Amino acid sequence: PRLLDLANSGLLDHQLVIPQYAIKELQSNVESGDDQIRFKSKKALDTFKKLEAMPGLDIRTIEKDAPDIQEHYLKLMWIARQIDANILTADISKIQQSEMEGLKVININFLSQVLKPITSAGEHLQIKVLRFGKEPRQGVGYLDDGTMVVINGGAEFMGQTIRALVLSVKSTSKFRREL
Repeated sequence: PRLLDLANSGLLDHQLVIPQYAIKELQSNVESGDDQIRFKSKKALDTFKKLEAMPGLDIRTIEKDAPDIQEHYLKLMWIARQIDANILTADISKIQQSEMEGLKVININFLSQVLKPITSAGEHLQIKVLRFGKEPRQGVGYLDDGTMVVINGGAEFMGQTIRALVLSVKSTSKFRREL
């Protein structure tokens, strides 16, 4: 499901390649007696179908396989080398092995850590009040990354750098985080 968010963000603007053997394995796992495996496989197939339907995302399956390689991640690394591709994964345990073998790995979990809010509720930060906010007594400042900070009671400190307590963090559709 995180792939859907990435694709919608525009970060996945190149071709996304999925080995056909992986799709076949997911399809066979849907028949599994293990509820957890069946659920995860159904969810992965649903995600794949949604990715296929996304305009602007070039997704394709390939028939390449390495039948003599049993471990899935080693097989994926072999295919990535054959087609000169990067690996996009959320499986942290395999990343170091891939990087040691010279493959570029894009870690979805690392990406989410990088994109998380710089600060969270309960933290203090130093911020310069640059302008008035929409509501009375509000001041507005900006973090180094451009994140807008709304400071309740900050209007009286216009032009000054103050210490402020973060009450909440709100993501907006403008891709700016407001504190």
